[in-house]
Amino acid sequence: MFWVLVGIMKFKKWSEVYENDLSGTKRMLEVLRDLMKDNVLKILDRIENEGWDLTIFAQYYVTICLYNCPNNLAPIILDLFLLDG
Repeated sequence: MFWVLVGIMKFKKWSEVYENDLSGTKRMLEVLRDLMKDNVLKILDRIENEGWDLTIFAQYYVTICLYNCPNNLAPIILDLFLLDG
């Protein structure tokens, strides 16, 4: 399992999420914005109309979506992350 995580960090560039300048997190948030524009524009518009920025989702990228997650779901999310990167 350790080497799977190392591979994901290296080859899927997840290690960039943890860089000092947060370049990977910024890149992922740009991808999120693009996906929201294409698929859920009304939600993106509402978020922006409320004066929020998509950086509110950054904590979920940094913690691999395990932030504030119920304990029974955490292993499932981690398994999916390790399986799919």
